Amino acid sequence: MGPARYGFIVYSVIFLIGCFLQGFSLNVEPRDVINLIETLNTSDGSTYKFTSGPNNNTLAIELDETVRHVALPERIVDQALTFLSQHTDITFLATVRQEIGNSGSIIAFSSNIIRFLEIESSGRKDEIRFHYTHDQQIQVETFPYRLADNQWHKLAISLSANHLVLLVDCSKIYERVIKTIDRTFTSGKLSLFLGQRNSQHALFRGSLYDVKIVTQAHGYLLQCPNQNTDCPTCAQYKDMEQKIEEMYSLYKNMSNKLLKAEERISGLEQCECSKSCYDNGTIHKEGEMWEKDKCTRCSCRNGSIHCGSVDCPLVKCSKPVYRDGTCCPFCLTNCYYSGQYFDHGQDFKPRVCVNCTCDNGKMICEQQDPEESCPKLNCPESERLQIQGECCPVCKGTNFCGLGHNCHINATCVNLATRYACQCQLGFQGDGIHCEDINECLAEGGKTGHHCHSNTKCVNTIGSYACQCSDGHNRLDAYSCEGELMFGDGPSLEIDECASGSHHCHANADCINIKGSYKCECSKGYQGDGVTKCEASCHGQCLNGGKCLAPNVCECRHGYIGPNCELDIDECGLGISACHGHSVCVNIPGWYRCDCLEGYHCNWPDNHYGSLCLDINECIGEGSGHTCHTSMECINMEGGYECACKPGTPCIQHCIFEEKEYGNSEKWFSTNDKCLQCSCMSGVTTCHKRNCDCMDPDVDLDCCPHCDLTAQCSHQEYPLYMQNGEQWSFQCQTCECLHGEVDCWPLECPNIICENIIQEPGDCCPRCIDDSPCTNLNLDAGGLDHSSDTCIYVGRTYRHGNSWLLDSDPCTTCDCIAGHICCSFNETCSEGVQLQKP
Repeated sequence: MGPARYGFIVYSVIFLIGCFLQGFSLNVEPRDVINLIETLNTSDGSTYKFTSGPNNNTLAIELDETVRHVALPERIVDQALTFLSQHTDITFLATVRQEIGNSGSIIAFSSNIIRFLEIESSGRKDEIRFHYTHDQQIQVETFPYRLADNQWHKLAISLSANHLVLLVDCSKIYERVIKTIDRTFTSGKLSLFLGQRNSQHALFRGSLYDVKIVTQAHGYLLQCPNQNTDCPTCAQYKDMEQKIEEMYSLYKNMSNKLLKAEERISGLEQCECSKSCYDNGTIHKEGEMWEKDKCTRCSCRNGSIHCGSVDCPLVKCSKPVYRDGTCCPFCLTNCYYSGQYFDHGQDFKPRVCVNCTCDNGKMICEQQDPEESCPKLNCPESERLQIQGECCPVCKGTNFCGLGHNCHINATCVNLATRYACQCQLGFQGDGIHCEDINECLAEGGKTGHHCHSNTKCVNTIGSYACQCSDGHNRLDAYSCEGELMFGDGPSLEIDECASGSHHCHANADCINIKGSYKCECSKGYQGDGVTKCEASCHGQCLNGGKCLAPNVCECRHGYIGPNCELDIDECGLGISACHGHSVCVNIPGWYRCDCLEGYHCNWPDNHYGSLCLDINECIGEGSGHTCHTSMECINMEGGYECACKPGTPCIQHCIFEEKEYGNSEKWFSTNDKCLQCSCMSGVTTCHKRNCDCMDPDVDLDCCPHCDLTAQCSHQEYPLYMQNGEQWSFQCQTCECLHGEVDCWPLECPNIICENIIQEPGDCCPRCIDDSPCTNLNLDAGGLDHSSDTCIYVGRTYRHGNSWLLDSDPCTTCDCIAGHICCSFNETCSEGVQLQKP
């Protein structure tokens, strides 16, 4: 054999790679489909009704009830989750007709308040939102598009690995790479809803038709068969990339073997003779390797045969398999069914008379016919029992243990009425199928502890224990030994370590005296081992960076209040901001920012609480901001401008606003915003939100939502009711109550300009370590003099270090720190005042 043979091998590998690349198919593979509307329980007519779809001969569901529960059957939820966990290509399809202004979910996998995966359309913000979880954290992708226009639209969201495609009416609107979504849910039981997120929130109003979940690539072809599919999906590309890497690894391995073979051949060519090996009448050349059988590999070295067993890698499955011609076992693909994984070959019974077996990734189920498969019974019908969950009946008084059992050798089989049970014998613990020896010496007293008295040492034995006498002591009985005298001729004394203070329990633990020793248990409201750790436990979670300070008491970071630190302090609404005169306060989670007023701007990333806001010259530049009539000239002023008549020309003191001309002193409402009222004064247009007179019976509730006292919204998690028009933060979103419905959109995080940026668990946005003066209360340690810094609140002046109670809430304390007002909620407040929402 010469180098030509090895060259042929390498050529063959390259040829295989080429064949693979040429033969990689982008054709649409067979796909699985769940039609969600067809699987609805048609007997549940109280929460939805059927109506005509886009075509008169199609059927859709109409959703307009305020109390509804349109949830899919549990088997459909399990099937959908199986699709999600086993397929990297999956598409959600729906044909929708949504009421104008409505915000609601189209499809939602949720568990109470937890979103796992959700498709939402907001007619209030004209957005389509895709909510998902990544590393058990909620993420959202927002796509600006108006779907809520009371017209039928085809919607498709196709997910391939981490590549997301949004199609509306068969037109590709957006493509985006997102974070890797979680494919399995581990925080409880999920429900699959249509037209709502849960029983209370994100209620879709309108009609839904042809709602489907589709597997495999290009699932939107079911909705839009003429779409282009020439390019591979992200998942297909990753699969192709992996196969190419495997082929390259094979090529590289063969190349290394070729180099070694050439070295050996070169050495042989220089030798005067060639040593060979003879095995079973076959001649093997020096260095040649061959398989004696499928589990033995031999080689010829220096004229001698060396054989050894094939090393097999470890397998991680309960039932590995062997194939003809191979020595090593390997695992076949497992199955995901009904929310859990099964190994290949593993059996289970999903229901009575149905046996399922996992066969290389596919769950095969067979129906059992009791008449044919069950053993014949020799007892009358009246003496037969039908065991719950079992397919075959049995006779009363059956000796189940005598029929065979799988109890452990250290367990006892006990006959019950309908089956047998395995019970570990005394001295052992377990489920009866598996029993382990109990080390009674680890605990004292009770059924699983020892009962050795003083002057003895417990020694564990299989199934029991022994009390060994200490040195210098004589045995009195199986549990006691004669003790040394402590005082004169009296008996030894029991020491109460708890009473004497000689114990080592944690400060938040209770010491409990026991015979000859003591034990430590964390006090009520604390968790830990009682010795090294006893941490306070709070109902729910302390949010927004809060810490559990004491049982059910959260210590909130500055800027948040509430029993669970769930409410943001609105420094702007409370008038405690330090914004300068040319800026306006804008509330953000945990703090606030100062934006320049209209007529001012700032070129710096940080305007230092508005102190760097500079005047805008509205009179210069293309598309300038003034509204002076063409017969007038613009004169820039501090924070604004004036319109002056041009000398020698007729002067028309009108305003040009939104490409329309308005007369002097005329008032009107903006065509872009009906809630914006504008007026013209000598060419200068001034606009502001219209005044809200809640006592006026004709008040426009769209512009003045807070005037509608009949509409409230319940908070998604806590027992709070939000007023109409009120906004709050929840799960890193800004939520708004409007006409009794809640709409939430992604929280807008402020720009970060510091060097030390952190984002702790519970933080929605990255922040500076010292994101406000309130996070660094030890300012005096820096050597700076803050004695001249003052804070002004509702006309009152406070100096640095002063504290006072907030006027609107006696349970909230404010401090003046370096000219900034920092407020925090006192959880131990005894005023009995209800928490005021900021």
